[in-house]
Amino acid sequence: MGLSDFLKNKRVQVEEIPLDTLLEGNNEPSKQEKETRVDYNTAIGLPAVYSNVELIANVIAGLEIKLYKESDGKIEEVFGDNRTTLLNDDTGNLMTGDELKKAMIRDYLIHGVTYVYKNGHTKDIKSLHYIPVRDVCVLMDSDLIFRNAKIRIREREFYTNNFIIATKNTENGVEGFGILDECNVLLKQALDNQIYTSNVIKNGGVKRGVLQSQRRLTQTAIDELKKAWRRLYAGNNDCIVLNEGITYKELQQTSSEMELNKNKKEIDIDTAKVFGVPVNLYDSNIPEDVWALFIKTAIMPIILKIEKALNKSLLSLDEKGIFYFAFDTKQINKGDIEKRFKAYEIALKNSFMTPAEVRYEEDIQEVEHLDFIKFSLGDVLFNTKTGNIYTPNMDSTHSNEKVATDNSLKGGENDGYRD
Repeated sequence: MGLSDFLKNKRVQVEEIPLDTLLEGNNEPSKQEKETRVDYNTAIGLPAVYSNVELIANVIAGLEIKLYKESDGKIEEVFGDNRTTLLNDDTGNLMTGDELKKAMIRDYLIHGVTYVYKNGHTKDIKSLHYIPVRDVCVLMDSDLIFRNAKIRIREREFYTNNFIIATKNTENGVEGFGILDECNVLLKQALDNQIYTSNVIKNGGVKRGVLQSQRRLTQTAIDELKKAWRRLYAGNNDCIVLNEGITYKELQQTSSEMELNKNKKEIDIDTAKVFGVPVNLYDSNIPEDVWALFIKTAIMPIILKIEKALNKSLLSLDEKGIFYFAFDTKQINKGDIEKRFKAYEIALKNSFMTPAEVRYEEDIQEVEHLDFIKFSLGDVLFNTKTGNIYTPNMDSTHSNEKVATDNSLKGGENDGYRD
């Protein structure tokens, strides 16, 4: 048989070509999409991320920051300080105080760090300026022990003490690791799920399949067939009539497709856990213990971090140890006020605390003559500082010098009278 006869009798093998390869749209993310790292704008666009970040940021941004002075066991709120005005009301720049705090929390959660420039020093700060993390370049020196750094913002270099810096999971004190760095795989799963769902909707819900032809199709026939299937996948409900010899075979969902559909809820749950948000917080009826858990796991750790950053950056050396900044958390704890006061009631009744200590815990100004605990003999009052015992119904005072001496011992010291 000659070569020409062989070519004439060559069999044509029918291949099954997935329709996805003929269409511009695809239900699965492309290879380029799979290899792309989720950035800030993409992450905040994910519903699960956006809702949790907004919830946490709005709660904290609505809290007022106060300045307190602690001296000799007494706590007093400081009024009229310009720094609290900058933090709560007018930053001296374009932002308001709550907008500044919200921007700080968003960066803290997503990037793991937040930067605020101080225009001035400690008591003489004129304005506060929020700096997006994307505009900050940290310049670390080579010393791994006595570390030092500078911050570059668009070709201008600053010392770190010019900023309020709050970091999460930091290794050097000026940079942190947020959800973008530590949970990017989870974000990518959420993004893939969102892309898949979007493409399914765009394709009109038509399942994937293959076309089989018993004979070779001309290029014109292939082009017409591709156009027809694009219209079908576009969701316009066009009907396609297949010529004789062409059959359609529907493909079953791949395991990845089934997992994307099945695990969407699990991805949302995992995302909430990353932010410390209880899963059932978004239910219509929120149990009181769920809200308390949300405050404990999602809000308070961030509040403590911000407070530490403010005390480090906004207080002068002579103020540190005496003054401190703190969020007024009474607004978010209103739901727990009954439980908190019930605990104080038990502590007072069983002589665990004095009324003065209760007021101290609540940041309430001290009232004199409240350093007493109750004994079991009616309402007998014992003064922990002087050692005096006062019986109101007898109007008598008994001085106990030994008790007063013993009361001056520090924890762990031996009074010499124990067996």
